[in-house]
Amino acid sequence: MKRSEREERELSGVESGTPALEITGLEAWYGESHILHGVDLSVHRGEVVTLLGRNGAGRTTTLRAIMGLTGRRSGSIKVAGNETIGLATHRIAHFGVGYCPEERGIFSSLSCEENLMLPPLIGPREHAMPLDEIYAMFPNLASRRQSQGTRLSGGEQQMLAVARILRTGANLLLLDEISEGLAPVIVQALARMIIALKARGYTVVMVEQNFRFAAPLADRFYVMEHGRIVEHFRASELEGKMPILHDLLREPAAARRNLRRPRAGDRAGARADDHRAEGARLHGRDGRTEFPLCRAARRSLLRDGAWPHRGAFPCIRTGRQDADPSRPAWGVTPPRFPCR
Repeated sequence: MKRSEREERELSGVESGTPALEITGLEAWYGESHILHGVDLSVHRGEVVTLLGRNGAGRTTTLRAIMGLTGRRSGSIKVAGNETIGLATHRIAHFGVGYCPEERGIFSSLSCEENLMLPPLIGPREHAMPLDEIYAMFPNLASRRQSQGTRLSGGEQQMLAVARILRTGANLLLLDEISEGLAPVIVQALARMIIALKARGYTVVMVEQNFRFAAPLADRFYVMEHGRIVEHFRASELEGKMPILHDLLREPAAARRNLRRPRAGDRAGARADDHRAEGARLHGRDGRTEFPLCRAARRSLLRDGAWPHRGAFPCIRTGRQDADPSRPAWGVTPPRFPCR
């Protein structure tokens, strides 16, 4: 059934004085874990607002709570004046909300253009960005339109994830860490994209760890700490707030140590555990040096804490081994270390 003109104005948030997004007293849980504690924020139509904070402060959970992707929620979330706290995710999306998660969610079996054409319209058809405009905004996607999703680079996948939202007609964009792990040239392209979207009247809420990326783009900033908003200021006040931001965004010393030495369970930690287990299986735990170790391999192992003594693995380039025949020969493909 076709929407009336008044309904379309309400969905677009063009009613006078109506914020595009208004959150009051938002509480959110994951199971029994209470994550958000009374979050209050508002975003006006055409603004770019950035949520800042340390890892684990609740920024991503705030975006997920807006979309109804957390567990229990309470409080108020209004999109263009419409209360959505009790609605399912698919119904929230139809108020013109587009969510780009950190993991991007590209369909690997579909081509770039098929990924773009797949999502349905959730807003007025005239709000959906046509393909030619998307390819003009993202030239990289135009040249890769027939490539599979998994064959795109990380930056191209991020562009595709954002472009896919623009195809749906959404006008309130929730972007989670879109610059993370990307090359500087791609980050600059994403910054130009946000400036262009703002000029077109889109409303953008960003969660960003890259402060240098977000600072020149945002109109206002909210800083989160332990699931609460602890600071709120405009871009014009940014210079005077830098000492406060430095204290609020600086990771604790323990967290910095964990970043330098990865914990078991993450990717680097799991790799170190594999090295440790393989060395123990092949050489026992007597600490005897069987194979000469190249310098780069030794640094890699010692940095990851994978093996406390030197000489646990051979140099891949030389393949030199201990001449002692009583020791077992290398029986598996050795790990690939960067030899110089």
